Amino acid sequence: MRAGMLALAAGLLLLRFLPQLPSFGWLLALALVGLLLLPFRWRPLAFFLFGLVWACLNAQWALDDRLPVDLDGRTFWLEGQVTGLPDRRGDVVRFELEDIHSRHAGLPSRIRLAWYGGPEIRSGERWRLAARLKRPSGMVNPSAFDYEAWLLARRIGATGTIKAGERVAEAASSGAWRDRLRQRLLTVEAHGRAGAIAALVVGDGSGLSTADWRVLQDTGTVHLMVISGQHVGMLAGLLYALVLLLARWGIWPQRLPWLPWACGLAF
Repeated sequence: MRAGMLALAAGLLLLRFLPQLPSFGWLLALALVGLLLLPFRWRPLAFFLFGLVWACLNAQWALDDRLPVDLDGRTFWLEGQVTGLPDRRGDVVRFELEDIHSRHAGLPSRIRLAWYGGPEIRSGERWRLAARLKRPSGMVNPSAFDYEAWLLARRIGATGTIKAGERVAEAASSGAWRDRLRQRLLTVEAHGRAGAIAALVVGDGSGLSTADWRVLQDTGTVHLMVISGQHVGMLAGLLYALVLLLARWGIWPQRLPWLPWACGLAF
């Protein structure tokens, strides 16, 4: 099974080195070959082919969900739900929109929008917007951030700027709690480090300044702040809930004198 999982991962990674995506006929043939090899000793090769086929299909689905060329640069009225954490920097707020409805066919299922001088946007809200959309694009400089690849990885089929809009429903989705928690953390008096606390707890780096990002990049700790830090925060919350529960049961700390030391060792 371990060899099969490694072969599956190798098949998924191979997509990164292909000059172009295989046609659907080739993918179907590879999948059939994998099914034929599955009952025999060549099972790792079958998992390798399954990984390659799955990666190519997902890449093709993401490409097919992009804004059509004939709609590039046009303005549309659309309605959708804000997802993720809106990012406000200065007077610009950027956010992603899903569950999109419009009179025009062919719009992607997820778009990223920028609203200059826009109001406060909360995750989970539904908005009706007039937005000028364009196909995903980015710089091709070898040392620059590959914005187009980042959009493709997040399955964002279009970007755009908002001309006008109105809120049609308040936040009601299950994912809105993360945005509410972030807003509470950003209002905490933390000697100017509220943005860093939000990054550690919910993985949102919008509250970090340019100087903060430069320090994190120079020290190689970006992942520790925005990704691993969130995991540490989850573990700390779990341990806090455990200690609180034990205290209510009356078995803390007399019967478990070693638990504070263990909690400190975990961090």
